[in-house]
Formats: sequence, structure tokens, C-alpha cells
Amino acid sequence: MRMFEAQRNASTAAARAVGEQSRSRRARLAARSAGTLASVIAVCCVAAPSALGIGQVSGSPFATGSNPFSVAFGPSGGLLATANWESGTVSMFEVEASGKLNAVSGTFATGAHPHSVAFSPSGELLATANYGSSNVSMFEVEASGKLKAVSGTFNTGPSPESVAFSPSGGLLAVANVGSNTVSMFEVEASGKLKAVSGTFNTGSNPFSVAFSPSGGLLAIANVGSNTVSMFEVEASGKLKAVLGTFNTGSNPESVAFSPSGGYLATANVASNNVSVFSVNQSTGALTQITGSPFAAGKEPSSVAFSPSGGYLATANVESSTVSMSEVEASGKLRAAGTFSTGAYPVSVAFSPSGGLLAVANYGSNNVSVFSGIPTGTEGPVGATGATGPTGNTGATGGMGVTGATGPTGPTGAAGSNGATGTTGESGPTGATGPAGNAAIATFASQVTYHKNPMGSCLYYTQIAGEGSGGCPPTGTSFPIRLALSGPMPANGAVVSNLYAETSVPLSGTETAAVEVIDNTTGATLLTCTVTASSSGVCSNTGSSSFVAAGNKLEVKVTNESLSANTDAWDVSFRY
Repeated sequence: MRMFEAQRNASTAAARAVGEQSRSRRARLAARSAGTLASVIAVCCVAAPSALGIGQVSGSPFATGSNPFSVAFGPSGGLLATANWESGTVSMFEVEASGKLNAVSGTFATGAHPHSVAFSPSGELLATANYGSSNVSMFEVEASGKLKAVSGTFNTGPSPESVAFSPSGGLLAVANVGSNTVSMFEVEASGKLKAVSGTFNTGSNPFSVAFSPSGGLLAIANVGSNTVSMFEVEASGKLKAVLGTFNTGSNPESVAFSPSGGYLATANVASNNVSVFSVNQSTGALTQITGSPFAAGKEPSSVAFSPSGGYLATANVESSTVSMSEVEASGKLRAAGTFSTGAYPVSVAFSPSGGLLAVANYGSNNVSVFSGIPTGTEGPVGATGATGPTGNTGATGGMGVTGATGPTGPTGAAGSNGATGTTGESGPTGATGPAGNAAIATFASQVTYHKNPMGSCLYYTQIAGEGSGGCPPTGTSFPIRLALSGPMPANGAVVSNLYAETSVPLSGTETAAVEVIDNTTGATLLTCTVTASSSGVCSNTGSSSFVAAGNKLEVKVTNESLSANTDAWDVSFRY
């Protein structure tokens, strides 16, 4: 975002800080893909020589739908699935023994923007977490690999990022980045989902979810608070938070348990490393092992243990590689090799046998498959000591004689009631408490504008980053359109304290109008106008009419009298 020299008020500065911290990796990936993708693909996709004997299988990479964001093998290893963000589909493949993929014919549509895909432990069901429509799509998996949609709508919290089945297949967990919660479901034999009652809060911006191999624990990687949330999983599906704060590197986007459940790893995209913890499997508490975090490639976004537990794979978005590390018995990682993938790998998965590794390449719309994966084992578990002999049972003592019951004494006379005391004076009225917090929304642009009598709409920075475009039609759903903020809280709200600033000075009679609009009703809530004499700034300290619960807001800038062809905007308001 372009920096301006004018002094900000405190609320605007705070709002900008929140927006910068929560920029989406999808915006980063989209920006990278534009213009430079062809050259990246030409360089990235040649398999590098490997001292471990790892290499891409014949025909790799294999085409998927648009922008695959997640990859998973079926439990038998004979099928592979990718969730395709932009095309809103799942791509299904049959996996040959060599690792070559054969596409399953058919189009298998999901909800909007599927971000994660998972097979059930039996392989009979498949689930996707649909970020754009805030729900889960459930499918029956036929022997041919074709998918049959399970009837019903299974809503989650806002913007689900990750989905995982429990090891028994009876539960499903979903991480909701938009509400900082986990949704839990019971899975019926038909594939229908039944929501588990309760609200299960996580850290900020939960991005990835994983069950422990026993199913008794659940881990969440919180990209906004740089932590892992740990829960005990009850038989009913309810979650009980494990006490403690478990810090990771910066912006953990992926979490995984080792096959024994003794270790847990996170991929930290902003600090270019992997955190490794030992897991107390009785309490769920985590302890970061000596030497953690361990270096990875640039922007590691996904992490997976091999089925043997002897190796850890990390997908590195910015460097378009996969890092392979040996896992020592202590949990320490030792670098074992780096291998080129397609453009911007965002998800990695081992086959159940451990002989194959699949990588979803967001930028090149394909899957890389590697063979020759080592089968090193996780550190051995110590032998159980012999059970000592059972001691002799002591003799039972004799029962004592019961004493005689004494006679009941007479009841005493009831005392008289005391006189009622006089009422004391009322104490002074306490001081007025501080004002409650208000939500702050920020919009910004750094693009070229052409005079447009209809105006342009700015991007909501806490969702999409900088930018602008045509204004969304009234009633547009959220969060598919990145120019909308909200929704309004359950009791509704009023909009106040509009502040706008442009980087281009105005002169003469030039003006630029800024409007906050209720996208649901089309009503204009607050306006202010920048003129030549206002130093590129306008504000409105008033309050709007009441905005109903659930409504979304947009910011429109109309600069038809502004002579400059380029300008940058920074707009904030409270609700």
C-alpha cells in the first residue's frame, strides 16, 4: 500500500496494521501467476538429480483443474484427488503402480473455491472445504474413482480453509478462518453430516486441521496468531481445549502429526521454516524440540510425514520446490534433498505405502508425482518393562461393635426475631466505563484510474489486499466478492467516522466523492468530498442510519472531475 505523509488518526493506523497482517496467500499467488507464469514453468518443472534416488515419474506433472490448492491420496493408494480453487471442482485420478496418473472422466463440482480435500479412512467418502460458499461438499467415491454428490447442504463457519476425517471416519473437523472456530460433524454411513453442538474457539485465522493417529487429539495451525491450538476429542465429537500456548514460527499454514503421534510439525510460510514439537499423548501438551524451528525453502505452505515417520516433506511456494528431511529419533530434522516441482506448490501428500509423493502446483495447474521415496522409519519406541509380581492381599480386619444410641435431648425454645436495622445511605454512582470497541474496516487501492462517471470500488484490505474494480451488484454474496466488508453483527450497527485520503493533489474545481454504501440495500450511508483546498483528505464524523444485521458494505470513489489519470486511495470507517 502506498504510504501517505499526512498524520493518521489512531483508528486508521490500527485498521491498516490489521489489514497488512491478514493478507491472503491467494492474493499473493494470483499476483505471482500474472505475467511471469510461463517463464516460471519453463524453469521449475525439470526434475533435479537426487542423491536419494527421488525423481518425477514418467508423464509428470499431470494436468488438473484451475489452481489446485490441496492434494490427497485415497487410503488404498489407488486414487488421488485435488481440490481446484478457481474452477470449483475436484480432479480425480487412478494411480498406477509406477505412480503415473490417469484422469477419471467427468466433472465433479464442489461449492465455491474449494481449499482442502480429504478421503475418509475407508475410502468410500470424500470431503472438500469450500472457502467461498462456507460449506462442505460430501461425495460417495465409486470404485472407478467417479464421485457422486451426497444430497444436502452442510454449512460451516465463515470461510473454511481445511477439512479432516477422524481415524475412525465417524467425525469430520473443519477450520473456519473467518470466525476463528472449528466446526465438528458426525459422519453418517450415507455421507450426510450432523453438526456437533457447541462453539470451539481457536487462535487467530485457523488455516489447517489434523487429527492425531489415535483420534483423541485435534491440532489447529493459526496463521494469524503464530500458534497451534490443541484439543482433546470426546466420543461425542465435542472438543476440550488443552491448556497452554504453543508458539510456532511466523504464519503457520499447515499442521501434521507423525504416524506414531509422538511428533507434530507446522510449515511457517512467513519465516521460511518448520516447527517440530513432541506431543504428550495423554494431555495433548506440546514441547518444541531442541533446534526447532528448522530451515525450509521460501514460503513453506504444506508439511507431511512419510507413513514410516522417517521423512518429512515440505512444499515451498516461492521457490517452487519440495524439501525432504530425515526425522531423527529425537524429532530433529536433517536436510536430505530439495526437488523442483511445478509453479507455486501449495500442498504435499505421501501415498499410503510411502513410495510416492504428490504435490499440487497452484501456479501451473497440475500435480507433480515423485517416486523413489526412502522408507526410513521413525525412531524406535522403547520396550515395555516387565510387570512386577502382584503382592499378597492382606487379611480383612474385624468389624467393631456398634455403640448404643443415646437419648434425644429436648427441643430448645425458639428465640425471638431481632429488630430490623435501618436502611443505609445509597453509595455514590460509579464512574462511567470506557467505550466499547468498534469494528474498523479499511479499503485501499494502488492502481490506474480512468475517469469513470459511474465510479470505481476499492478492495477491502483485510480480505483482498490493494486494488479496485467495478462495483459489485447489490446483494452480492460475501466473501466471494473481495470489494465487500462485513457482515454486520447480529444486532446490526451504524457506520461512523468516515476518513478518506488520496495521494494525488487536487487543483482548481477538481473534486472526488467517497461513498460508503450498503451493498445489500443499495443505500448510501456516509459521504465526504475531497477538494483542492482539503489537502487530499476528507472526513465525516457523523453516523449513518441503522444497518441491518448481516448486511455488507462497499466503498465507491467517483472522480469524474479529477484530471490525474492515476491516484491511490486509503479509506476507513467504524461500524
